[in-house]
Amino acid sequence: MKKMIPFVLMLGIVCACEKNKPEQERIFEEYYTSTSWKTDNSIDESKLTGEMFAFEKFADREYWATLTSNADMLEALMVPQERLSSMSTQNLARTCTVYPFNSTYMAYVGFFSTSIDGIFHIMNNFNGYTQIQRRPSGPQELLKIYMGQKVKMDGKHEGWSADYTQANSFMDISAIELVLATAVDAGRFSNDEIADMIHAMWEKYEDFVESGLYSWNGAICYSYVLGATIAYHHAPNLSQNEITQLKTFVLSGGDTARYSGDIGTITELVADKLNSVN
Repeated sequence: MKKMIPFVLMLGIVCACEKNKPEQERIFEEYYTSTSWKTDNSIDESKLTGEMFAFEKFADREYWATLTSNADMLEALMVPQERLSSMSTQNLARTCTVYPFNSTYMAYVGFFSTSIDGIFHIMNNFNGYTQIQRRPSGPQELLKIYMGQKVKMDGKHEGWSADYTQANSFMDISAIELVLATAVDAGRFSNDEIADMIHAMWEKYEDFVESGLYSWNGAICYSYVLGATIAYHHAPNLSQNEITQLKTFVLSGGDTARYSGDIGTITELVADKLNSVN
């Protein structure tokens, strides 16, 4: 299963190459503020009891090997509409957590695009994410999973698994941090939930650092992208300079090649502002 990681990243590179070059100067409110995460209050979640989707076609290596195009691969990973509409929100969140192409956000980290471009591409091309953005408790169910994730201190990644409890690699955690950041941006969490998210974010960050196995660009930066998004929307009394720093950092995806400011300064700013929120 370990051979799956390079394959998925290669697919992501294909996706990235298909994107048009984004604007060099993007306005934060127009680009990052999500037009998604719009609650559909007509959905009665108490009536939804369906099981999670295990991506059987992806798990069938012989079948998967027959797919030759990116479009066919994306289509093969779609949840059948009948199952999607009946799935419980908890199981829908679990399904999104194990979506096999979550890690392709990493393929967007480059000269013309960032992990932010990557996570929006992923969310726009999987109907599980489209559905969970409509569910009233969708963001909260994703947050519960994130709060339970633990960094594997041995640094080993055993490959893709249909078991959401095994989604604990640095890529799994970073992907959900980026997804949660878009929901934070859309105002889908209460103050208490934001406080829980901050606590979980620092927990992940400390585990990444203490393990000594993860780099800033590889994993740690995504915790700070989530933190910076929270600070931008929830910290009181931000100066215009601080607002600009947070915007610039988030749009860079935290990548040192794209963020022109000092990383030490932004980490101190995020930590300070999150203390005022929590």
